[in-house]
Amino acid sequence: MRRQVAREKNCKMNYPNAQLEDVLAVCDSGEWGSDSLDGHGIPVLRVADIKAGNRISFATAPLRALTEEKRTSKTVKNGDILVVKSSGSGTSVVSGRAAQVWGIEDGVVGFANFLLRLRANEEKCISKYLLYVLNSPLVREQVLAIVGATTYPNLSVPAYRRIRFPLPLVAEQRRIVGLLDQAENLRSLRQQADRRTTDLIPALFNDLFAKGEYPQVSLTSVCASSDDIRCGPFGSQLLRSEFQQRGVPLWGIRNVNTGFTLQTHEFLTPSKAAELAHYSLMSGDVVMTRKGTVGNCAIYPKDFQPGIMHSDLLRIRPNFEICDPTFLTECLHESAHAVRQINDASSGAIMAGVNVGKLKKMLIPLPPLPLQKQFAAAVTDIRAMQDRQATAKNRLDDLFHSLLHRALRGEL
Repeated sequence: MRRQVAREKNCKMNYPNAQLEDVLAVCDSGEWGSDSLDGHGIPVLRVADIKAGNRISFATAPLRALTEEKRTSKTVKNGDILVVKSSGSGTSVVSGRAAQVWGIEDGVVGFANFLLRLRANEEKCISKYLLYVLNSPLVREQVLAIVGATTYPNLSVPAYRRIRFPLPLVAEQRRIVGLLDQAENLRSLRQQADRRTTDLIPALFNDLFAKGEYPQVSLTSVCASSDDIRCGPFGSQLLRSEFQQRGVPLWGIRNVNTGFTLQTHEFLTPSKAAELAHYSLMSGDVVMTRKGTVGNCAIYPKDFQPGIMHSDLLRIRPNFEICDPTFLTECLHESAHAVRQINDASSGAIMAGVNVGKLKKMLIPLPPLPLQKQFAAAVTDIRAMQDRQATAKNRLDDLFHSLLHRALRGEL
């Protein structure tokens, strides 16, 4: 009975709150030195190196020349935490994201002025606990309140230093970190397995079709008609004022980039869709992006009603008697020769966009249809495996975030 009472008494601990500035030994921004990128100097970490994980990758850090003063004052060491102060343009990394520096051996590594360097006072707060806290929803909510809803949010350093979070004793921090590390290790193993699975389809395609032993045919020849390859309607053919909230679905780049898992919110009336019948999408069509993610492809799903494509897409409607849509899609993604031809077909324009005339003339390998179908069946199995792995990943993510939430509430 006394053990049960003790457990109930300890099931939730009210940790005292602290401000970030109370637990820091160092908090400052980086600087660029010279803009020299001639391969001399030291690696300098940038916003792009702060990936969606807990550790920083040095793979893309360019070499820049730093003055002797900055080599001393604007460099990082193992255990330091870098926080994205400003995401700037051309990056999907969000302001406030934090990652920890590891893997520096003997070299000196600098950091850019869009990053904030934090070094914890280990007597008050161990670095790994601070890292978990900074990437938690609790702190993320405070970051969002600081940066506001701006296009290029900039993190106010004085406001960021005043962020509050639960701060247990150091011994309790170590216990919490041990539990979170176990969950994080499971997520890391899951990610490693996912990366290996991602490589299966390219490896299978190259093993079966990259040896150059099959005839090279034009893209037009695997369709019933040259009109089966066409781009979406342009200009006055389709006006935004004609979009509806229901009716015949209208599809765009985002839908293709997600393999049509993202549903459209744009529709056309049946009469307008009939006018644009030349630009229709039907089951088995290979749909390619002409702008943005140029050359990305997805198959229009079997269970979808016929739709219409936006002008930024183009459609390849293969003749199923000679060409399997799955084989064609993966060929356009994985064949180095095909990718080069798509790039050639999209070059030379003021705005990047695939030239349909050039695309029709591109050459692809055409193995026997039974082999294409065998490959397509293997791709289906691999995709099913990836779906199961995605489910497992979501469960592990939910477990981790649940542990983190409970840890900050003193419930672990």
